[in-house]
Amino acid sequence: MRLETGLTIDLIGKRLEVLKEKGISPSLDQVDQTKFDAAAATAKALGLTIAWRPLPNSRDVDALFASIVGNGDEALYVVFDPLTIREQKRIADLATSNRIPAVYEIRDYVVSGGLISYTYDRSHNFERAAAFLDKIFKGANPAELPVEQPTKFELVINLKTVKALGLDISPTLLARADEVIE
Repeated sequence: MRLETGLTIDLIGKRLEVLKEKGISPSLDQVDQTKFDAAAATAKALGLTIAWRPLPNSRDVDALFASIVGNGDEALYVVFDPLTIREQKRIADLATSNRIPAVYEIRDYVVSGGLISYTYDRSHNFERAAAFLDKIFKGANPAELPVEQPTKFELVINLKTVKALGLDISPTLLARADEVIE
């Protein structure tokens, strides 16, 4: 039995690779320096340029998009945090209306109208956590249980947003998608 972690930092590279397939350089709404540093290193390795565009509070979503558009950013990488999850629909709508392709850290944003997400399968993680807790409740010592990394991942694409942005998604990327929202 192993406990799973979010593996968020390691997935940054995969999300940027999805944008690279479209020849797009994203800006990043940064939550913490660790994520930004990982994204910057991966972006550089992929030949992309990444800029930090912070979202200090939800009232600044319009200002954030004005900055993105004003700086000529070609795409957006949206991190999962309390501000962005609360404003997910607004962010997705502004990204689409400003024709800014965006990749998100969890599928909820894509269900709300965002373009694409690549992440670990959260429902599987919850199942694994429940099994882990069951072991603890049955007397297992938590310190002796190994840590488990996610093993199931999902790529989610919103075709309505693809069309609204006027993008062409390659058949290869569509074939890799675990869910296509129409």
